[in-house]
Amino acid sequence: MSQSETAFYWAFQVVKLGTARGMKRDPKTKEIVDGKTLYTRTQFDLDDKGGDDFKGIGETDMTTVVHETRHQYDHDIDNMGDNSEDNNQNDPAEIRAVHLENKARDIEGLKHRTKYGGKIDPKKLQNPPNNKMPE
Repeated sequence: MSQSETAFYWAFQVVKLGTARGMKRDPKTKEIVDGKTLYTRTQFDLDDKGGDDFKGIGETDMTTVVHETRHQYDHDIDNMGDNSEDNNQNDPAEIRAVHLENKARDIEGLKHRTKYGGKIDPKKLQNPPNNKMPE
């Protein structure tokens, strides 16, 4: 993302969830700009840990940031076409984010996350759909 033409905004403030948003319209003119992502904004509350998905496996600032950064990257490369509005264990975008989050968990010595609302298919978690990575 460091070589991207897309602007990235990070906000560390009190919100319930980290969110990544790809905007397809110019914020001033409201016109669509070549169907490309103009910017992403991610908000974090790094003090808010928990949820059933994390029982017994923990959660850190790094795992949260890595997960949300994957969403930003997917927006940047226009790889969100398979994103589901349900944002559950079947959502390819969430499977990709949990897959990358698990790489951070390896670094931090944490157990892998296997759920996103429900249990993620282990084969998909090992090899996520449409998992484009930088070369």
